[in-house]
Amino acid sequence: MINTILDQTDMEKPRTPSQLRLYVTSLLEQIGRNEEAKKLGRLRKGLSKYLIREMLPLSVFSVWKYPQDGVLCVPQIGNQGHDAIITDLNARQLIQVEITWPVDGQHENYHARSLNERGHTDVEVGDTEEGRAAVKARILEGAHAKARIDYGSAALLVVMDLWPEFFLDQPGAQAEVNDLIARLQCLHYKAGAVYLLLFPTEYVVRLGIAPVVEVKDCGHPRGPVLSTCLDAG
Repeated sequence: MINTILDQTDMEKPRTPSQLRLYVTSLLEQIGRNEEAKKLGRLRKGLSKYLIREMLPLSVFSVWKYPQDGVLCVPQIGNQGHDAIITDLNARQLIQVEITWPVDGQHENYHARSLNERGHTDVEVGDTEEGRAAVKARILEGAHAKARIDYGSAALLVVMDLWPEFFLDQPGAQAEVNDLIARLQCLHYKAGAVYLLLFPTEYVVRLGIAPVVEVKDCGHPRGPVLSTCLDAG
């Protein structure tokens, strides 16, 4: 069972970015080897929801933000104001982190139940442009909701799952992501900084793109950097 793999007290322990990345990867691998835990994980049941929706993005963000590994990441599971706190090595708070991962919950749940019950999902055929537009609209809607909340100096991390709509080597995909970044920059946030995290991380890095894009820093916009990274890669 997944409860034998995930323990809240252990999940909330302070870890350096590299330690957190290894820890999250190890938990996901353990879940992947246990059929019952894997089924619950697909449904985002219990602590698996926090592992996948919060700790996984946090682990990618922290390694990108603090490559020298000189900080501690402290996930906060449940209703504690923010999803994580990042401190220095003496436990002095540096920033709070709020994570949002807008998804089509109904569609995701249907796929999870299909995999759990039948071992496969139905083949879906759709229009690429419509699919990309729907993903962008969902992320913008989620960002709009977060922009209405006062997070003070906290960092807001918006997660975007690229697949299956955004294969970045396909025509127009890069431009669509840059357009999304530009639209996110136009929002007026009550936060210290806003970042866009691109998943799957391994796919993005393989293309020579940083997995995290800084959207805004203290209200000062930064230009889209996705195509620049691709050109450089």
